[in-house]
Amino acid sequence: MTEQNRKSRSGTGATLLALLVAACLLYLGGAAISVPDNPGSWGLFFGAIAITGAAAYTAVTVRTQGSPTETTSGGPMHFQRRPDDTP
Repeated sequence: MTEQNRKSRSGTGATLLALLVAACLLYLGGAAISVPDNPGSWGLFFGAIAITGAAAYTAVTVRTQGSPTETTSGGPMHFQRRPDDTP
């Protein structure tokens, strides 16, 4: 499996799910800030934390997008010996 194929296979669904989580946090944070006095609202402080968390979550998702997380067998990534390493 080529590097490009591994990147496209391992990150597509995970990236979409992470961006949906960030969008939900952004929406809920905005709703909490817009009506801070309603019963059950998170209020201004936790609304701002939700929006900050959404921004951080998006940044981490975009930064780690495409990093290899699986081996060619589909299992978790393990350290592999390089050809120049001696046994």
